This record gives sequence, C-alpha cells and structure tokens, in this order.
Amino acid sequence: MKLTPQDIEMTPLAAYGLLFIACVLGVLGLERFASAETALEQRVIAAQTELSTLSAIRETDHWADRLAQSSAARQALQAEIWQGPTAGVIAAELQQSLRKISNDLKFDQLQVRVDPEPADSEGVSMLTFEMTGRARSSKDFADFFQAIAVHDKIIIIDEFDFAQSLRDRRPPRLAMSGRAPIQLSSTAAGTEGQP
Repeated sequence: MKLTPQDIEMTPLAAYGLLFIACVLGVLGLERFASAETALEQRVIAAQTELSTLSAIRETDHWADRLAQSSAARQALQAEIWQGPTAGVIAAELQQSLRKISNDLKFDQLQVRVDPEPADSEGVSMLTFEMTGRARSSKDFADFFQAIAVHDKIIIIDEFDFAQSLRDRRPPRLAMSGRAPIQLSSTAAGTEGQP
C-alpha cells in the first residue's frame, strides 16, 4: 500500500494535539533541567563554603598550640590517676587515703574495703570501694566530700547514704561506694618476668 500526500495530511485537531504534546514534553524537560541546575548550584555553594573553611583553617597556626594544650591536659589527667606496680598496691594506697581523710575528720566505727581486682568501665580500669563510718556531725560529711573533691587523685563517689535519726543520739552514719581509675606503672610491667 502506497501512501499518498492526502494520507499524510493532518487535521487541524491532530496538529494542535501534537503541538500540545510537544509543549508538555518541553515544559517537563525544562523543569528537570531547572531542578538539576538547582541541585548543582547547591553542591557548588556547599563545596565553596567547605573550601573557604578549610582554607581559613589551613592559614591558622594554632594547631601546635592545641597539641600542646591537649598534651598538657593529658599529663594533668595522668597525674590524677592512681598508679602503681600492681592493682593490690594501688588498692592499699586508696584504702589508706580514704582512712586518712576519715581519721583527720575523726570518723568513728570506720570500715573501708577496696576490691583489689580492677573492673573495666568504658575502657578504663577501675578499683571499687565501699566505706562506712560515723561522724561527730553532719558537717563532717560535707568536709569529707570536700576533701575527696580536692584530693590529688581521682575518687568517684557512685552512691552514698547518710543516716541520722532525731530519736537516736548516736552520731550520723555514712555508707558509700565508689571507684577510682587506675593505671599499672609501665616500669613494673616492663620488669615482670625478669630475674
């Protein structure tokens, strides 16, 4: 079958329909192009912002200061961690420190128990302790907590129970538990197993 020019002719309605479809496709194409351009523009702005931030950081010369501050803070923290050749030696030192603070405040019926087996808490070795005692007054407990707060080594109080009855004439009683971060001395670790 052979097509004649009359077969190819379009009616005006078909021509308008074809023109309408072409316009719709053109608008959709422009819309996709605009959204792609907007996304690309946002990426360029973000990259320029990041580049200017990194350039500003690169031009500053405070990284050496920050390293020095970080090292000083680390050394200060290391000085506050309980250290010794073994966990047992550190446990004895912690127990003696708690006893000394309590005796200086004239605590009575004092019992201090430090577990010499370290427990791991978020990657840090800790010794746990429990303590009970009676003080002359409730002010002595405040003084006790202040002495722990200013101690040159870290002592963390986890729980405490202060008990004083108005009907009971005995001195107030304190029961508490806590922990202390420890680190075994490297000199002791390096000499283990040597004669």
